[in-house]
Amino acid sequence: WWAQRQASAELQASEALYAGIFNHSAESIFLLDVLPDGKLVWETANAAWEEGMGIPAAAIAGKSLLEVLPSEMAASLENRCRACIAGPGPIVYEQTLELRGSTRMWRIILVPIWDTRGRIVKLQGSARDVTEEKRAIAEQLRQTRYRHLLTSIILKIRSSLDIENILATTVLEVQKTLQAERVFFYLPSPDGSGKLVHQEQTPGLSPIAAEEDVEGCWPREDIEKYCCGGAYAITEISQAEFSRPHLEFLHRHEVRSQMTVPVFIRPLAQEIEEEPVILLWGLLCVQQRHQRREWSHWEVDLMKELADQLSIALYQAQLLEQETRQSQELARSNAELEQFAYIASHDLQEPLRTVGSFAQLLERRYQDKLESKALRYIKFIVDGTTRMQTLVNDLLEYSRVGTRGKPFQMTDCNAVLEEAIANLEGTIRKSGATVQGWRYGDSDITGGHYGRPKAVSGLPVVMADSGQLVQLFQNLIGNAIKYSRPDESPLVNVTAQRQEEEWRFRIQDNGIGIDPKHFDRIFQIFQRLHAQDEYSGTGIGLAICQKIIQRHGGRIWVESKPGFGSSFYFTIPDRNISTP
Repeated sequence: WWAQRQASAELQASEALYAGIFNHSAESIFLLDVLPDGKLVWETANAAWEEGMGIPAAAIAGKSLLEVLPSEMAASLENRCRACIAGPGPIVYEQTLELRGSTRMWRIILVPIWDTRGRIVKLQGSARDVTEEKRAIAEQLRQTRYRHLLTSIILKIRSSLDIENILATTVLEVQKTLQAERVFFYLPSPDGSGKLVHQEQTPGLSPIAAEEDVEGCWPREDIEKYCCGGAYAITEISQAEFSRPHLEFLHRHEVRSQMTVPVFIRPLAQEIEEEPVILLWGLLCVQQRHQRREWSHWEVDLMKELADQLSIALYQAQLLEQETRQSQELARSNAELEQFAYIASHDLQEPLRTVGSFAQLLERRYQDKLESKALRYIKFIVDGTTRMQTLVNDLLEYSRVGTRGKPFQMTDCNAVLEEAIANLEGTIRKSGATVQGWRYGDSDITGGHYGRPKAVSGLPVVMADSGQLVQLFQNLIGNAIKYSRPDESPLVNVTAQRQEEEWRFRIQDNGIGIDPKHFDRIFQIFQRLHAQDEYSGTGIGLAICQKIIQRHGGRIWVESKPGFGSSFYFTIPDRNISTP
């Protein structure tokens, strides 16, 4: 007895729970009776079903599916019910239904109900409106596709910094992406005219003739309308408020719908300001001819973001064009300057020789006839022409670095340094200098025995102009000896070290040193830190060194402190050449 009473209570509770769910569920729930002859009839439905169908539940009891639902909907539901009865369990399916003038997507679940003998006597159905869910999923898919297409277009645009290629790529990709009938750029001119460029259209559609006169067809007021809001999407051209010439142009080419986005760009010559001026560069137009087109918001967003990216790409392309023109102009200017320096220095040689020769001739022939003041003046002339000849020769040498250089080849820096030291043999003897790591003949340079210098420690093999490297080493070592301290013999150390993809050379001395504030100045042409009576020279030697290193693709700099010597560094690219 107690067990029956408990089971009855549990059954009542279960039925109450089911009734609560049935009556208050937001989903449409209905029950179908499966009669012994297999016929399906309505039993009942909940309030949500009544609201969705517009039919009270009391009016459907005992009726067939066809008596309650439209024929097509009833046939579809009956097929699903038969499949559920024949199958092993519940059936879930989705169906688009038009109910009460609204088309919605429904997810329907059919669950069989068995009696105690295992027969299916009822079918419970529940239907949930998944229209918004499906729309959200579809929108997410569209957004994903939109992002993919946008990324693809941007990558193709950014793969080139050529303006014409960027425009052609953009038009082609937009036409394919939006399946538009015609896409083109309209480029307005400051004088009010303009032109259409880089058209793409569907097969069989003729492009707008390039020679067609579009002047006056795109008035300024219409262009300003296109520029408002970042995108101007028109579903029906006949309803657009454009000027008569522009409407005639659109109708002449049978344009039905159009979307236009402005492309803005900042002028290259504009200085950096708090509020930079942005100018209209052009209009990207997408047209449909044969039927009207509703432009979706994702298509509008695509075009707006594409216009922003296009502005960036065009600005970068203009920067590259400007840089290329400037580089070409600089190269031309440098070539002209080098040619001028060579011609000027070469043509100055002869008059200088003439002046110097006649001054010396006057001194020799009339030495006993001229007073001391006149002889002193002649000496000034001779000294001046000698210094001028030295300046001209150095200027000629400087100009030849870029114009008379030899092709690069594998160069052993040991042999280069041997030749440079051999050229400086007289200077080294006179100063008592020591170049560490080198010797003459069988004795150290300080031992008094002289001959061809021999390498003790090795330097690398590099791709270089050997003649210019000899000049480089000779100038740097010569300077190290020239600017030595009077109380100490010159000591020069030459080393090289491999660093990443280049060789770094160092020429270190124990000389008078250089104030750091003059580090940049010493590499400028004709810049001297000392008077002529202190140290001879024209101040062009380090400028030549810098030009040689620049031609070889390297850098040159100095580290020094007054009174503690100097270390001159320069680099030469390795170019995969191994050390000897």
